Amino acid sequence: MKQPFLFKKDKMFGGALDFSFLLESPAGKYGFVRIKDGHFYVGDKRIRFYGFNIPFGSLCSSRQDAEIIAERLAKAGVNFVRLHAEDSREWAEGHLLIDYSKGNSRNLDPEHWDRLDYLFYCLKQRGIYLQLDLFCYRSFMPEDGLDYPDNMMKYFKQVNVFNRRLIDLQKEYATNYLTHFNPYTGLRYIDDAAVAIIQVMNKDGIFWYEGRDETGLPSYRKELDWRFNHYLLAKYGSRKALDAVWTKEDGTRCLLEDEDPELGTVRRLPHLEGTQMYCDWKANYRGMESPARYADYTEFLTGIQLDFSKEMRDHLISLGTKCPINISNHAQGAADIYSLDRYTDVNMNNGYWNHPDTTSSGEPVYHDINMVENDPRKTVVDSPFKLNLVTRLNHDRVAGKPFMACEWNILYGTDFRSDALPMVAAYACLQDWDGMVLYAYHHADSMEKYDDYKLDGPFNLYNDPATWGQVGLCSYMFQRRLVEPGRNRLEVCYSERDLFAVPRNWIAPYGYASYVSQVAAGFIGLKYSGDADAVLSSGNTPTGDYTAARHGLIYSRNPYADGAQKYRALDRFLDLHRKAGENFEVLDQGDWIDEDYKNYSYILDKAMKKWGLLYEGQGLVNAGKLVSDTGELTFDFENGIFRINAPRVKTVSGNIKGRTELGEYCFDIANDKMTLTLLAIDGRDTDKSEHLLLIALGWCGNLGVKYDRSEEGRIMLEHGHGPVSIDSLEGKLETRNGIKIYPLNQDGTREKALCGENTFIFKGEGTMYFEILK
Repeated sequence: MKQPFLFKKDKMFGGALDFSFLLESPAGKYGFVRIKDGHFYVGDKRIRFYGFNIPFGSLCSSRQDAEIIAERLAKAGVNFVRLHAEDSREWAEGHLLIDYSKGNSRNLDPEHWDRLDYLFYCLKQRGIYLQLDLFCYRSFMPEDGLDYPDNMMKYFKQVNVFNRRLIDLQKEYATNYLTHFNPYTGLRYIDDAAVAIIQVMNKDGIFWYEGRDETGLPSYRKELDWRFNHYLLAKYGSRKALDAVWTKEDGTRCLLEDEDPELGTVRRLPHLEGTQMYCDWKANYRGMESPARYADYTEFLTGIQLDFSKEMRDHLISLGTKCPINISNHAQGAADIYSLDRYTDVNMNNGYWNHPDTTSSGEPVYHDINMVENDPRKTVVDSPFKLNLVTRLNHDRVAGKPFMACEWNILYGTDFRSDALPMVAAYACLQDWDGMVLYAYHHADSMEKYDDYKLDGPFNLYNDPATWGQVGLCSYMFQRRLVEPGRNRLEVCYSERDLFAVPRNWIAPYGYASYVSQVAAGFIGLKYSGDADAVLSSGNTPTGDYTAARHGLIYSRNPYADGAQKYRALDRFLDLHRKAGENFEVLDQGDWIDEDYKNYSYILDKAMKKWGLLYEGQGLVNAGKLVSDTGELTFDFENGIFRINAPRVKTVSGNIKGRTELGEYCFDIANDKMTLTLLAIDGRDTDKSEHLLLIALGWCGNLGVKYDRSEEGRIMLEHGHGPVSIDSLEGKLETRNGIKIYPLNQDGTREKALCGENTFIFKGEGTMYFEILK
């Protein structure tokens, strides 16, 4: 039954919905966040962060608005805010930190600084830690003293990593931002322990954006061309030597007749948007996709990114930075992850389910897949926004370092999306992540622009039942570790050569392992020396020695150890690991991994069960269900049902119409799709708890949304109208113990108790919240 359910912009959670007890104020009271054993600590206690991005104009809200936002976040159990994109010019509403009216991007607006200072102060006072981002969407201008006349108002990513003038401008901005004195806290930002993380750049890097538009920034592209040719000349010494290396034994030459590094005419590979380029060892050796060209170009880019990362890190340290540093988020590919990880303290990634694409008319286009019904093993898809969020986020995690999902969300173009928050929070616990930051609280610079009556854009979450409505639950689950971390630790390992031969399906392991055990990337150099329960060779090249590992899944899609394809090493590589004993599963035909997206799960699941790392009933069950090695998480993607069965929290989500159980609480659900979560808020197991919170949510969103079909997906013709509504619970609950159930309003105040003692009928009470008392 669809019924209105409105979260007011100035109303706080209270009663059973008040999760502010998760916070200790002020943030930073125990000193700076530090890293120990690969995780965050404050004082002698480990800390996990759960929160929101506050981006663009919303960073410069009024004092009254800042106080309300901080209090509202604290009541929701939020202990982290990413202050994001304060340097923007385009796409922003209202006030911004940089004063672009002066014709350059080097002046900061004092009035807007004051607004940001006060927001910072309010968040800190409520126990909310902060991330500061340094380079997000800054628009460089001619009066910044740029090297070239190219218009940088639209294109600005990637080039900031290699152009000297742009690097110096970033360092100048970092200095001005971080050494700014906040009059409300009495501290410079860089000296304030409430600052948990500093991020150098957002969704950016040498592999990042160039492919968006080949006509953009031609002068900077020429500089990259020149740098690549200079690199080849320095490495090989002459055209003749380069030609010899780039020629196969059968005489096939990669270098074209009109290419000469001494003349600067050797061509680069075209970049892909938002990802490292892919390499196919079977590609035309003479073409632009040649593995030889790919290897050298990728090695060249990796060196640039390493140099940039080290320089920026060294600069931040020289200023007096005391908190962990992140170079960038959203790395895509082994060389990209490696070169961003080398000088970073905490790894981060971004991910969206059903982020809208745009058509030529500018209307948003969505797919019509529900995440709970999507097989996560399918990792090669036509859109990255069809990858399960856990798969998409987890592949940037690196062994031995903290990991955060610093920007993620499920968008309202998805029909059923109440599954996402508890699902991602649960798997974040399984993976033992360190932070989760939703995008975004709101974008506007004034709460007067917030529209409580409807969902106002897919990224404004402050009144969205599927996200804001479940934040307290998920923050509690994540911060208090109500779901156990995976018992097995797996590493997807990359040798030195693996970085420079990345295939399209490089994330295949994460479509299975992320739902079963802990998994992270590991960079081994030449020989593995870690302590994971099992290593998984990347399959990029037949290089690396894994014989010291406890267990290993060993294979290679590629028979060559080098990009130039002079050295076949597959037989030696496989034989080395066959001799290591029965704890190694060695595959003769590595290409078989990619013939069917399901194959990797069959191979790894069988191996882990043979090694005794998984028992029957765990891992892949009946080809359509993934069960964690803790037994607490079940993703039945074949039937579209996700379950959490942990002592203090139980969830069932998806196609659960009919009878379903959450411990001793037995439901008979009339709704077609629903997410039910039972949370013990007195610290006991749910069956023994005397104070529980039941959250029940099916569909939610605006009314009157209209779509039209296209080849790309569903075009949203109308975003719909208010009031924001929910499909509220209908059905029956039976329990052995006498209880009272109170429907709750949006602020946590109780309504009249439901009739009953052991049996209760839900008739669409118009709420998603119920408080249960024994």
